[in-house]
Amino acid sequence: MKKIPFQPARSHPVPTNRVRASFILRQSHVKSLKIRISPSLRISTFAVASAYIWTSLAKCGSGGGGDEDEVFYYLADGRGRRNALFDPPVPKNYFGNCLGAGVVRLESRKLAAEDGFVVAAKAIDDEMNKIYDGDEFLIKPENRLPIVLSNCKDVRMLLASGSPTFEFAEVDFGRRSTRKVEFLSMDDRTYAGADAKIYMSRG
Repeated sequence: MKKIPFQPARSHPVPTNRVRASFILRQSHVKSLKIRISPSLRISTFAVASAYIWTSLAKCGSGGGGDEDEVFYYLADGRGRRNALFDPPVPKNYFGNCLGAGVVRLESRKLAAEDGFVVAAKAIDDEMNKIYDGDEFLIKPENRLPIVLSNCKDVRMLLASGSPTFEFAEVDFGRRSTRKVEFLSMDDRTYAGADAKIYMSRG
C-alpha cells in the first residue's frame, strides 16, 4: 500500500442552483393513502410513498402530463430471497450488496390524472411482486443495466436511491444517533428528496 502513489482528487463541483427541503410522510398519512387505494388490498409502504412522490411531481408540472412515458427505477434487496443466481439464497445477515432492480413505466398523463396515484401505486406493487416471485429476481444481471439504460433513454426518470431495507439512519458512528441521511451523489439531479428510509432523485 505504501508503494501506491496518491493521485490528486478529481474536482466534483457542487451545483449552486439547488435547494433541499424535508417533507415528512407520517404513518397516519401512509395509512390514509393505503385506504385510498383499497381498504382490503395489502400494499407496501414503499410502493405507496413512491407513488405519492412520483404522481405529485407529475401533477406539479415537472412531468408535463403529456403522452410521453416516465420511469420509476428502484433497487430491491435480494438477501434471503429465492432468485436465479444463488441456491440456497444469500442469507439475510449477509454484509454486502445483493441488489436487484425494478422498473415501472407509465405515461405522464396517467400519472397526472385524478386517479394517477392509485394507478402508480398498483403498478409499483405489481412490479415488486413480479421481481420477487419465482426465479426472475437477479436473472442475467450482466444484461440488466444495458436493458434499463436502453428502456430509459431520453425518458424522464425518478430514481429511488438505496434499498429501503438498509437502515442508513441506524448506523452508529460512535456519536449520537443519526437524525438525517443525505446522498451527495443526488446533487446533479433536477429534483431530489430524502428521509431516513426513502431517497428520491429526479432526472
